[in-house]
Amino acid sequence: MNPFLKKVDHVGIAVHSIEERLPYYQDLLGFELTEMDCLVQQEVKVAFLSSGEIDIELLEPIRDGGAVARFLSRKGEGIHHFALQVDDLESCLQAVNEKNASACLGPPVPGARGRTVAFLDPKLFGGVLVELCQRKNERCAE
Repeated sequence: MNPFLKKVDHVGIAVHSIEERLPYYQDLLGFELTEMDCLVQQEVKVAFLSSGEIDIELLEPIRDGGAVARFLSRKGEGIHHFALQVDDLESCLQAVNEKNASACLGPPVPGARGRTVAFLDPKLFGGVLVELCQRKNERCAE
């Protein structure tokens, strides 16, 4: 058991237009829109939807050339990543790097909903992008 992993935080879904897809998630599946944000650094607009304990994140590129725009041009709309919630992102990344120095795609960056996030190389997970995220002010007891 990994001492850092808490639960699946959300599933990220790349879409061409949040406005176009939102009614389907809301009307057909009953998801509630809980937050919208624009992450300029990641070149995406995001919408978080929730139903009970299930959270999804719709990702719409705001510019050509960003990671989500490239994903959409290569693969079309669909699951972009899944995010795992961790208590202590720095310690988790250190443990991951000790096992595989090339696993992390870069240092932690600010993410949506006040979280700090880091991504792991999808080549290691059969093409699945894994996001590790830490909620604001949430750390393991020292």
